[in-house]
Amino acid sequence: FDLGFEPQITKVMENTRPDAQRVLFSATFPKQMESLAKKHLKKPIEMVVGGRSIVSSTIEHFVELREDNTKFLRTLELLGEWFDKGQILIFVEQQDACDALMTSLIKHGYACMTLHGGMDQGDRDSTLADFKNKVSTLLVATSLAAR
Repeated sequence: FDLGFEPQITKVMENTRPDAQRVLFSATFPKQMESLAKKHLKKPIEMVVGGRSIVSSTIEHFVELREDNTKFLRTLELLGEWFDKGQILIFVEQQDACDALMTSLIKHGYACMTLHGGMDQGDRDSTLADFKNKVSTLLVATSLAAR
C-alpha cells in the first residue's frame, strides 16, 4: 500500500469471480489493508503470528542527513555516545550494505548482528530473539526489521 499497489489489488479483487476463494496475506496489516479486506472479503479472518507489536513510548528517534563520506565516522561517534545506554537499531537500504556495515563495526570493536531478507528464517528469528533479549544490543538491518 505504501508503494501504491492499492489500485492494482482492488482491480484484481473486483475481477475475481464472486464465488472464488480470496485470501490476502501481508507482513503488516495497515488500516488501508484492513479496509480493503472488509470491502472485498466475506467474513474475513485475521491471523496474527507472533503477536501484535506495540511501539514503545520510550524510544528516541534521530534522523541526520549526511554526505556519504561522513556517515561511518558519524555512526562511530553516535555509537561512542549511545552504545552503553540501551539497544540501537541502524537501518540500511540493502543487504550488502547491512553486512558491510556489520563487518566494519566489528572491526572497530562494536559487537553487532544483522537482519535482512537474505538470511534464512531461522537465522532471522534467532537474531530477533537475541536482540529482544539483549544478547546483542546493536542491530544493523534492512527495512525487514521494520515489519
